[in-house]
Amino acid sequence: MIFAKPIADNLQEYSQGSSAAIEESIVSNTLFLACLEKRKDIMDEFATVLEKKGFDEQNLISRVFFTFYLGCYYCYLTEQVTKGKSMMQMATRILEQLGCHGRLDYLRQHQKQLREQENLS
Repeated sequence: MIFAKPIADNLQEYSQGSSAAIEESIVSNTLFLACLEKRKDIMDEFATVLEKKGFDEQNLISRVFFTFYLGCYYCYLTEQVTKGKSMMQMATRILEQLGCHGRLDYLRQHQKQLREQENLS
């Protein structure tokens, strides 16, 4: 695993707390690398940490949302539909807990479009 050490280090640093700017970078980069490496264990662990921290910084929430979205889209492009759906459900769960209803609506609309495309093929 090329990114195994940075991911583990980032997760540990994020869990222990750091400045908002550093947290945003850690979340974005780590989740993206986890998506690319198909590391569900890290995605799950990050979801748990995010839920425990209960932060509400809009920029960070936005970055988390789009990182998950990118990971989900990547999984669909590589035809790993089950994995993509799992990640979308994880993103939905976090967004529900953080009260991001506008982003949830957008995510659900995207999921609907993907289902329609899936049914056409």
